[in-house]
Amino acid sequence: MFVWNARSEKTKIGSMVSAALVSTLVGLAASNLGILLYEAPAYSLVLEFLLPLTIPLLLFRANLHQVVRSTGTLLLVQGRCTTNVRLGSHSLTD
Repeated sequence: MFVWNARSEKTKIGSMVSAALVSTLVGLAASNLGILLYEAPAYSLVLEFLLPLTIPLLLFRANLHQVVRSTGTLLLVQGRCTTNVRLGSHSLTD
């Protein structure tokens, strides 16, 4: 799988997406198609260790200046909403 992901980044379509994203999508597709059972030990390994590791890998490849410029005020609104939800859920638990 790793070799396939490394080679996919050299293709025209593969250069637009990262190997971490391809791995995540292939794993999700395999689970939804029944190739990988939900209770399979490999599935728990992916969810517990590999999937959390893909998020930083995706962020390493992202150009954060471009993300902030292209999202504009939407990123600010998302941040405010997230903060409000967290504060609201915290006040409900007290």
